Amino acid sequence: METRPDVRQLIIEAANKYGEKTAFIQNDTEYNFLQLKESSFRLANSLLDLGYKKGDKIAIYLPNCIEYVYSYYAIYSIGCIVVPIDFFLSQNEVIAISNHCELKGLITTNNAKFNLLELRQAIPTLKDIITIEDNSKFLSFWKLATNSKPDLEDQNITTDMMSSIFYTSGTTGMPK
Repeated sequence: METRPDVRQLIIEAANKYGEKTAFIQNDTEYNFLQLKESSFRLANSLLDLGYKKGDKIAIYLPNCIEYVYSYYAIYSIGCIVVPIDFFLSQNEVIAISNHCELKGLITTNNAKFNLLELRQAIPTLKDIITIEDNSKFLSFWKLATNSKPDLEDQNITTDMMSSIFYTSGTTGMPK
């Protein structure tokens, strides 16, 4: 089997090489490579603490924001499967995608176009909803991305493991 650096190792290498250089800009805020590594790895460790394992599907249903980036890298780094969901899809489309892939976790915003409690009821496999804003009904993204350790142990990710499931638009029906 071919071996090459996994996402975790690439993040470590980028943080070591570029450190405090800007990695991303959101509005007027700059985020450097060290912040990218630490926040992504803290979130990854929190997901592991919540019981997520390799192969579990975690969706990101967010507009373009730094939390999207941190989520992507965190999910990849622990061998879970990223399911990016278009932020403009309807509740029925999100439910269909989530049930089709047997979604376990959802990282989203309180500003979703639908009721998150209704969404939770409609997806039997959904274990956690994580929101980027504080909400007493759901897990807090920023608590998860700040309260765990900033270093992540090697998760033994191999090149034959699934990393993402992308659903394309459904011009004649639901996304597939």
